[in-house]
Amino acid sequence: MNCFFASFVPGTEELVKETVEDRLGNFSIKQLLEGAVIFETELSYDKLNFFCFNNIFAVIDMKDAKTLDAYVLSCLSKEKKLTPDSLKIISENSKNIKSFRMVFSVENTPVNIKESLRSKAEDFICCNSELTANRSKADTEFYFLYRREGMAFFMKRLTRSFEKNLHSGELSPPLAWLLCRLAGLKASDTVLDPFCGYGAIAEAALKYFAVKKCISVDNNTACIKICNGKKSLQSERSEIHKKDFFDADFFSRHLTKTSFDAIVTDPPWGDFKETKLPKDVFYKEMLSNFSRLLKPKGRAVILLGAGIELNLSGNKLLELDKSFNILVSGKKAVLYLLSKK
Repeated sequence: MNCFFASFVPGTEELVKETVEDRLGNFSIKQLLEGAVIFETELSYDKLNFFCFNNIFAVIDMKDAKTLDAYVLSCLSKEKKLTPDSLKIISENSKNIKSFRMVFSVENTPVNIKESLRSKAEDFICCNSELTANRSKADTEFYFLYRREGMAFFMKRLTRSFEKNLHSGELSPPLAWLLCRLAGLKASDTVLDPFCGYGAIAEAALKYFAVKKCISVDNNTACIKICNGKKSLQSERSEIHKKDFFDADFFSRHLTKTSFDAIVTDPPWGDFKETKLPKDVFYKEMLSNFSRLLKPKGRAVILLGAGIELNLSGNKLLELDKSFNILVSGKKAVLYLLSKK
């Protein structure tokens, strides 16, 4: 069995657990932590086919520990004997991977460690692989991670970072995938994102959920330009509009001609520079429009910053099914699942 440590958006534990259970047959969840899951499966990493995780690591060793330093020393001591499977994780690498660097982290924050200990860890990896240490630019990374639960991990990172490729304020692909998953998107669905930004939700809906149609709307010229330039959105199943969702003419002439199975969106979190509506009116009108556009039993998934009230009083068609308190780039947020009666 292969053991993996996978990180995800904190607060979505229920969704991730369901996803793992749905997608894996012979598996075992060893630990479900805040923003992370440790699971075992016979499948290799290339067969996992998961899109809800920020990062996936192969677990070399894990145990309870009092401090990160103490755990690192115990892993590198002569008395410590790693299993053949654990040593294989270190030694087996693709032909493209020639170098590595060590990362030491406490509660998901990189920390400095004594130079002697860092060098000892680098020597350990070099002795058990054909890799060379490169602290500035490496092909792969080995992690010593310590969590607040008192658990420590020695791991090899299997995924590459996507954060550097995101625009400011753009939803991460794993979070966009989770929003679509919560909406229960199906291949027969027609989906709307009325505040599409850079199109992350549309990309996830079209690529991973193969929806019949996805209509993306935003009044930001720069965002729409980027959306139009994405190959993944250049499809007959995709429509992109540089419009204001609250524009009465656009709403009545175009959007009301379509009945939507789902609306999945990340509306403004209080920055209303590009809309004429006051904050309190904005969300009320948004929900009113959603209730008009959704089919009966249609779903709406909305991501909002914590502290923003989503008031359904007066809206007789929409009801709250679930909500999740999550963290998005360190900021508190709430994920809502609504349905139309």
